[in-house]
Amino acid sequence: MLPLFIEDIKNGKPQKYYRTNEFADVTNSPVPDWDLINLNKYAYAIEGCEARTGL
Repeated sequence: MLPLFIEDIKNGKPQKYYRTNEFADVTNSPVPDWDLINLNKYAYAIEGCEARTGL
């Protein structure tokens, strides 16, 4: 998929979406450096609902 994307960029015609049936091998991905992100600037949600879980 990446070679197709790079070729499209070189030709100045990137597609809006790229789809594949393959999965990326995340074992080759680097671990994020969380020190670079100020997590106080982001909102997040915890999965679930208090009404359903009784929390």
